[in-house]
Amino acid sequence: MTKKTDIEKFIPELLPIEKSVYQQINDVKTTLIKMFVNRGFISKSNKDKYIEKLIKDENDELEYMIDLDNSKNYNTEIKNKKIYVKIFYYKIASINEKSPVGEFLKKYNNEYKLIIVQDITAKTEENINLFDAQVEIFKFNKLQSDITEHILVPLHEVLTSEEGEKVLESYRARKRDMPLIRTNEDVAKYYNMKPGEITKIYRPSPLTCESIAYRLVIKSTCSKVKT
Repeated sequence: MTKKTDIEKFIPELLPIEKSVYQQINDVKTTLIKMFVNRGFISKSNKDKYIEKLIKDENDELEYMIDLDNSKNYNTEIKNKKIYVKIFYYKIASINEKSPVGEFLKKYNNEYKLIIVQDITAKTEENINLFDAQVEIFKFNKLQSDITEHILVPLHEVLTSEEGEKVLESYRARKRDMPLIRTNEDVAKYYNMKPGEITKIYRPSPLTCESIAYRLVIKSTCSKVKT
C-alpha cells in the first residue's frame, strides 16, 4: 500500500460537505429571523431567542408562525404582528384552490404570508402576487445564507417617502436621473423594497471612511421611470 502524499491528505479538507435537508432548513430559518430583524420587525436584542424558537419548531408540514416585536417598519404594516411561513421543498409549476400553495393562501387569506420554494415558474409567481398582495415568495437557496453579511454587499437603508423627498430636494434631483435597483434583485427582495422608494447605500471609502449613494427602486419589468 502506497503512502499518501501531503496533498492527498489535504484534499478531503478542500471538498465541500453537503448539508442535510434538516441543516438547510435551519439555515433558512436563521436567515428569516435575521431578515426580519434588518427590516425592523424584530428587535436586535431578541434575534437569538427568535432563531432558537423557530429552529425548535419542527413539523412535517414545514409551516411556521412568527410573532413580531413591531407591527410597522419603513414601508409595511402587519397589524396583528404575525407572519405565516411555509416551505415547499419542490418546484411550484402551477396553482389552484386545491393545490398545497392555494390551500395555504386560502387558510391565511387575511394574514401576511411568506412562501419559500425550491423553484417556481414566472407565471405562477405572477398569479400568486395578483391573487394576494400580502405574500412574499423566496427561492430556498436565496435564504440559505444572509446576503447582507456578504463582504461585497454594502448596507442598504430603505427610506420612508418623506425621507426620500428630502433627498431629492437636497440634491435638486429628479427620480428619472437616479441610478436604479430592481425589485427582483436579491437585496431588494431581502428588504422588500417597493417601486418608487429610494434606498440609501453605505459603502466603505478609503478617503472619507464612508461613501453614501442612493438608488431608486423600480419594478423588475419596468424600462422607463416617471419623473
